[in-house]
Amino acid sequence: MRILGWNCRGICNASTVRALKAQIRGWHPSVLFLCETKASVVWMNVVAKLIGFQNLVVLGPKGRVGGICMLWSNKVDIEVLEFNCPIIAIRIKDCAVSWSLVGFYGPPQKTKRDKTWVDLHALLESIPGPWMCCNRFTWSKRRWGRNSIRERLDRGIANIDWRLAFPRAVVYHLGALNLDHCPLLIDTNPKEAFFPRPFRFEAVWAKDPRCYDVKILELTTNLEKVQSGSHSDTNTNLENSIQVELNGWLARLETVWRQKSRETWLKEGDRNSRFFHLSTIIRRKHNSIDAIKYDFGDWIISKSEIKKFVVSKFIDLFTEEPISFPSGLDNLILPTISSMQNEALCNIPTPLEIKNVIFGMYNLKALGPDGLPALFYKQYWPIMGESVISAMQNFFRSSHMLNECVSSVSFSILINGGKTNSFKHSRGLKQRDPLSPYLFILCQDVLSRLIDRQFNSGAINGVKMNPFGPAFTHVMYADDLMLFAKATSREVLVLDDCLELYCQWSGQLVNRDKSGINFSKLVSRERKRAITEELNMKTISDHANYLGAPLFASRNSSKDFKFLQEKVESRLKGWRCKSLSWAG
Repeated sequence: MRILGWNCRGICNASTVRALKAQIRGWHPSVLFLCETKASVVWMNVVAKLIGFQNLVVLGPKGRVGGICMLWSNKVDIEVLEFNCPIIAIRIKDCAVSWSLVGFYGPPQKTKRDKTWVDLHALLESIPGPWMCCNRFTWSKRRWGRNSIRERLDRGIANIDWRLAFPRAVVYHLGALNLDHCPLLIDTNPKEAFFPRPFRFEAVWAKDPRCYDVKILELTTNLEKVQSGSHSDTNTNLENSIQVELNGWLARLETVWRQKSRETWLKEGDRNSRFFHLSTIIRRKHNSIDAIKYDFGDWIISKSEIKKFVVSKFIDLFTEEPISFPSGLDNLILPTISSMQNEALCNIPTPLEIKNVIFGMYNLKALGPDGLPALFYKQYWPIMGESVISAMQNFFRSSHMLNECVSSVSFSILINGGKTNSFKHSRGLKQRDPLSPYLFILCQDVLSRLIDRQFNSGAINGVKMNPFGPAFTHVMYADDLMLFAKATSREVLVLDDCLELYCQWSGQLVNRDKSGINFSKLVSRERKRAITEELNMKTISDHANYLGAPLFASRNSSKDFKFLQEKVESRLKGWRCKSLSWAG
């Protein structure tokens, strides 16, 4: 079912009706909610006939302000629940689910808003089951004067029951038809283009191969029959046995949703299937792509078109650009590994070492391309162990597999859980390969030696933590790099030349939009401006974060990590916490 909501800012002119008819022709909504119509009941009946709706509920404006209307077709079963300015509430039967839709328009006068919000809150609290409320919401930063920030937010807001009833529902913000208000299109069951999904081993399969949903329904029905029968020792024993079996199947179902939710901080046995279910819905929603914008500004909503657009972008991204052959590597990389170290590195791992590594992995952590988590190998190690050990040892014995991991890689993109066709690439390292970090470090070592060569020649001086300590020029972590230098144009240009030379050799590029410079307090404003312009980077403050932690720690650690406390508090206040069972 599709519901269209729009703050039309007056429906009494031909251009607005024409624009509304175009949206209805394009999206075919079953229910339409209009607010700020500024139209009488008589005129809204005329508009309903023009746009093809047979049923409507109208609340007229007060003077030239307000007016709301709810319209629906004969194809839907609807009951009017509330019909009182400024709220219209209806109950809809959609795919055997009965839920409530609340259309709401807050008064423009600030003095009347508090009472309206209280009335809306009371109505939503009184509605049983799933509900959704669509409205023109507003937000302000509570600043006044020149620093005032105010936003109009056209949104659809729903309770947890509604999200559970319609886990695939989406809200589209269509193009603004007048001024700054976008029509809202709510689709409770959007049609998705079929993409083949990758195989994933479900943890519950390790416990029982049968269908848990069917079994739970069967056991619940049997338990209700026994409980409704006459009291006897036989029925009591039967009830206990059914209850034990039902608890086992509920535990299996919990395992399924726990695996899908990717929540690893709760232990198996915490009976929070509702929480895991909500976590799964939230994660899927966050990871889903419902619309994407073209380079020239238009939006794509079709799932098949989104797939084509994303694949073409990644093919362009992974297409190699011309690079120059490293001609300045003379005396840059010197032998550093002794023959004894080389012999140790070439040793084949023992079967016990391989088994310990696998059994040390978390059971349900991210799956590999084969869809098998570590739990699968642990559960079936007596069957799979020899094959796994043989494959691992053959990798270390062969002389070509390392190059194969880099040169024979093909990519397949997951879009909303579906897998696209694979394509070859000509640049970049294979992702999620355990070797990738080491290969990346080997490449970055060239950049490190370039910087060290400039430091040893005196071209850059680095930074000292104290006058008697050693100087250091750079710190690397994965693909991130921190450079330390004096705030002079000469040192800055030397470091920039090192980066440019490394990029020419490796084919990598510096993302200057995400890069930044932090200056000490003694650097003048003019010098800061000159250096930021030379490097084409922005200035970052002393309060910047890196990987979720403060980049620069102060003496007040409580203040530095205050955000962690705020994150925990916000998570406890979140809507998923309502599904947790509290201790005590």
